Amino acid sequence: TWYVPTHLTRRVDAYGDDPIVLQDPLLRYLHPLMKWQWLEDVNKTINEDPSPKARQTYREFYQKGLELTGKAHKAGVKILLGTDYIVAGATVHDELQQLVLAGLSPAEALRAATLSPAEYFGLEHDYGQIQAGMVADLILLNQNPLENIRHSSSIEAVIFNGNLYDRSKLNAIENTVKSRADSWTIGCKILWEFIKNPGSH
Repeated sequence: TWYVPTHLTRRVDAYGDDPIVLQDPLLRYLHPLMKWQWLEDVNKTINEDPSPKARQTYREFYQKGLELTGKAHKAGVKILLGTDYIVAGATVHDELQQLVLAGLSPAEALRAATLSPAEYFGLEHDYGQIQAGMVADLILLNQNPLENIRHSSSIEAVIFNGNLYDRSKLNAIENTVKSRADSWTIGCKILWEFIKNPGSH
């Protein structure tokens, strides 16, 4: 049995009226229509019962989730890192922080995002370690995440599929994503998808 908690989804229920959610820096990567749709979902949870008691209940539920992950880890349950929050790939760094809050060490949290998924899929002979013969997709950091898990986002370069993306190339990619977030053509595509299948939004 493998356990894949996604604590950020519970955190947004608990703190959907807080700047930690409403001013999340990752929102800048969303088109205004997608941001509106996401915030509508956040507000729906709050509007169902905005009372202080309900807000406290959501916060306690989020904290209980962290507690259960910590207990599962101590009991030997294998933990995998997963996230489906705002920009799913980018929020892996935030989810790493959640695992550490739950009681995993930074090294254990990183394992949940690297070697453990390789083991789960039976690919540990190709992925999950840095050694000769392994697939060499790497993130190079300029700070040590073993000292502070937040350093996982101090990315200096990425090696992916045989290509090196240094900081200048990564900045260019980020700027492209941010500029497309305001694109009217992207907005048209979002609206067209909604018209074709309104039930999926």
